[in-house]
Amino acid sequence: MRDLRPLGESSQLGGAVRAVLNDFRGGSLGAIVMLTDGVTTEGEDLVQAGRYAARADVPLFFVGIGDAHEPRDLLLHDLQAEDSVNVRDRLIFDVRVSVKGKIAATSEDVVLSEKKKAALVELKRERVVFDPDKPVKVRLVPRHRTGPITTTSSPSRAARRSRQTNNRRRSWCTLPTPSR
Repeated sequence: MRDLRPLGESSQLGGAVRAVLNDFRGGSLGAIVMLTDGVTTEGEDLVQAGRYAARADVPLFFVGIGDAHEPRDLLLHDLQAEDSVNVRDRLIFDVRVSVKGKIAATSEDVVLSEKKKAALVELKRERVVFDPDKPVKVRLVPRHRTGPITTTSSPSRAARRSRQTNNRRRSWCTLPTPSR
């Protein structure tokens, strides 16, 4: 047991339960015993998997291990941006950053990028100082440009966080080409 090490970047607890149930479909499965810290960071949660197990008449037993602290997480949420703007209007992106758990970093860069083909091109970068008690509002105003723009707001890679799915937000905006 002491030699066990985690693999991968996420905990897919519900998916693991469902995979065991599917592997033993049509066979004899008395119960599932799972050693877990109880935190699903990606995919199906344990409530959904528990219903699936109940329909299969397979009891689930969980043994709690690990850290009782809230998992480290950095969330980007409430992205607000116009769908289209006029030629000389400022394009403003507002997003909120929240911290959950004990993140070692006290600040982080939030990056606004434009998607061009398969690459992300940085448009604006803003340093954010975290407040553990409330979300921090970030305003990103890139230089004026024209044409369609698909943007992504995300923290840089320096902050260690457990969930990757909740710290990137996308927006689409059309900026008209000025007429001559």
